[in-house]
Parts: sequence; structure tokens; C-alpha cells
Amino acid sequence: TAEGPNGSHVLFGGSDAPFGTIFYADTWVQGEGALAGTFGAGCAGTFGTPALAPTSLPALGGSFDLDATNLDPAGGVAFLAIGWSNTTSLLGPLPVDLQAYGFGSGCELLGSAEFSTLFPIPGGMGTYSLTLPSAMVLVGLDLYFQVGSVDAAATGGFAFSNGVAGTIGN
Repeated sequence: TAEGPNGSHVLFGGSDAPFGTIFYADTWVQGEGALAGTFGAGCAGTFGTPALAPTSLPALGGSFDLDATNLDPAGGVAFLAIGWSNTTSLLGPLPVDLQAYGFGSGCELLGSAEFSTLFPIPGGMGTYSLTLPSAMVLVGLDLYFQVGSVDAAATGGFAFSNGVAGTIGN
């Protein structure tokens, strides 16, 4: 065995047989498994504390689905922050206390948020699906997600969810 890309293990097997035939000339790559889980806490809005939960695993060639609940449906859409880190951001070490920026007590930025997108939340809930290509270079990549939604009753007009961490696997 040998160390392969992204910490995977590579195994090659084969043997010479009489008359130059090679039996079992196989190469096997065992990579990292996909992982997903929640971390941190959100801060309350009108309909309680928004929650973000993975409903699938981030595997190559698949869809990584995140369900958001307890959001104010009046906003119509939720803001999803996607980042590379849960330890550092442009605002400094994570988590960042968002009360200093006018949001409610206990509101924190949990991931580095290099990217963002909007998705619909009919009825105060919605699902965001991230389609992952079948590119081995992505195996082992960590991503961090957090949802924010407009909520007129929340301090600062926004409520924030817990975080979701995902590691892309194959």
C-alpha cells in the first residue's frame, strides 16, 4: 500500500503467470468517507431558533442536502453562508460575536463565510442542495454552513442558525 491523494490508500496487486499473463492487475483506492454534523448554536427569531441540519452526506457525484427550519416565512428566502473554516474568518477568530454588529445576544458567525447564496423558504422552511462533481481532488475538503433569515422581531432584524460541518468523501 502507499499514501495516495488526500490521505487515501492505494493498493496495487498483480502477479506474473506462465506465458506472460498477469493475473489480478488491479489498482484500488480507498479514500475518506463523507461526514456531516451540526455544531454551535443559533439565535432566536419569531419562530424560535433557526435550525440547520444535513439530510445527506457530501459524497462525490451526489447532492449534499441541508434542511433549514424555524425561519420567518415573511422573509421568503434564507441566506446561506458557506466557508472553508470554523476557526478563522476575515472578522477574526471564530466564532465571531455578532452582537457587536447590532444583532441579538448569542448570535454568532460560526463559519468563515467566503461564499453566500439565497434559497426559498416557503412556510418558514427550505432545503438547499449542493451538487458535488465527481472530482477526487475534492475528497477530504471541509465546508462550513450557516443560515440567516430576515426576521423583523429579532434584534437587528436577522435570526441565525447553528452551523453544519461537512467533509467531502467518495
